[in-house]
Amino acid sequence: MRGGGVARRVAPGAGRGGWLRRPAAALLAPGLLAGLVAGLAGGVAAQARPGAADGAPAARAAAPARMRAAANLPAARRGVEAPAAGSGHPGAPAAGVMATRVFAPGQGAQSSPARVWTLAAALRRALGQSQQLKAAGAEVQAAKAGIGSARSGLWPRLSVGEGVTRGDDPVYVFGALLRQHAFGAANFNLPSLNRPGALTDWQSSAQASVSLWDGGKTRAAIRGAKAGYRAAGAARRQTREQVLAATVAAYYGLREAEANWRTARRAVRAAKQSQQDAQARYRAGMAVEADELSADVYANRARQARAEAAGALAMARARLNQRLGRPLAAPLALAAASASNGTAPLPATLAAWQAAALRRRPDLARARAETAAARAQEGEARAAWWPQASAFASVERDQAGFTGAGGSDWMAGVQVRWSVFGGGARRAAQAQARAGTAAAQAQASSLSREAAVEVQAAWYRWQTARRLRALSRQNARRAAAALAMLRRRYRAGLTTLRTVLDAETDWTRARAEEAQAEYGWQMSRAEALASLGELNYAHAAALAANAAGGGMAAGGAVDGPATNGPAAWTVER
Repeated sequence: MRGGGVARRVAPGAGRGGWLRRPAAALLAPGLLAGLVAGLAGGVAAQARPGAADGAPAARAAAPARMRAAANLPAARRGVEAPAAGSGHPGAPAAGVMATRVFAPGQGAQSSPARVWTLAAALRRALGQSQQLKAAGAEVQAAKAGIGSARSGLWPRLSVGEGVTRGDDPVYVFGALLRQHAFGAANFNLPSLNRPGALTDWQSSAQASVSLWDGGKTRAAIRGAKAGYRAAGAARRQTREQVLAATVAAYYGLREAEANWRTARRAVRAAKQSQQDAQARYRAGMAVEADELSADVYANRARQARAEAAGALAMARARLNQRLGRPLAAPLALAAASASNGTAPLPATLAAWQAAALRRRPDLARARAETAAARAQEGEARAAWWPQASAFASVERDQAGFTGAGGSDWMAGVQVRWSVFGGGARRAAQAQARAGTAAAQAQASSLSREAAVEVQAAWYRWQTARRLRALSRQNARRAAAALAMLRRRYRAGLTTLRTVLDAETDWTRARAEEAQAEYGWQMSRAEALASLGELNYAHAAALAANAAGGGMAAGGAVDGPATNGPAAWTVER
């Protein structure tokens, strides 16, 4: 039956969204519209049952009386929105009140107007409030400080000290008198040598030392610190790209949810018009009661889908607010797409894409830096096998009081140390560093292969998304024209209601696919830049260009729905 065929045709559209890596909230809206298409098709298929077309008494008896009565009840009593005054469409909802009434009952018509967000403003806000980016920045500062710490091994060490000691230990007294230059002949008296009186010694000292040779350990530590700094910088850049990509996905996810919400509203208006046409023809004796009942079922299914689209819109808004660090239910409006022709640069060929990715991707840069750091650690482990030489010097002054006469002396020298046996610690440390280098090299090689696959996949997704975008726009325009044509033929008695409802289902599906294709096009460009390592703020903001007149903001004229969305649309308005 045709209803089942419609449901099968929707499935491929849903499948195409799988490669877009959509967030949960962004995925919900197209799925709801696909459910709308399948549900509306199921309602149309009800006409194909035996006895429905000829208006048999059994079919009329099977129709619930409450359904027939519901068609004549006021909109407010059927649980749907009341018609907006001056809207020009019976049953049309008041502009933008659906999400507020369902999901924010505390926000009345007097709520403050929503701020209009451009993509550039959203990206700036997301970067400014991202805690992950702040943590990555702190890691960069720590790595930079590590370079200074490693370089300190090249400089001499200098220290000063001041101390006071008092006691009557014979050896201490004898040495202190010598250091104070106060030893005299009387101090050779044996009783005073064996039992001297207590003596105070104020000691001021300065020591200096410098490493002359450490087997290359300090140089290796500096190379490792610099590599760690490069790795931290690449990690911060990667985190920045992730924040930008997530914000772009949330932004266009909300734009797609808005488009699906508008499609659902227009589907309700179109279903309402078909419902009125069926009622008029039935009362004029030109159609059977089954036409009226089928139109009622179709209209109710459209209203259900509108409520689901409103829920998906609220979820998409909450997701973008979360990215912006705002309250989840805060009013939010998206600016119209820019009419600029600027766009982020993309290489012309697949080979150019792959070459650019190898040079620019932050994950590959981080892997190369981590490999260099591992090699530096291996160099530090090898340096432990070599002798170490250092020079030292010291100056000291001793006196009996804090001030007064005393004696000064100095000492300087060179020292060489060579660890002959350390219990196997050096060999184990070298083996550990060598294994770390091998692991880092393998990880870098694996990431390089994965990057090549990701770049190729991003290339083909970008090419496919461009074609789908153009085809979906064309399908939406043709579906709108076909629906308008069939509706006129139905009013003239030249076709059946089932044909009109099928056309409405096709139009709804085409609009959902158009919104999905527009989202896929925007995300394919963001993924392309990310695969090349070029998703910075300027390029991400440029994604808003070339979106003016996009399918998500345009609509076909089907018995009155607006042909273009407002410059800034908000669910609270």
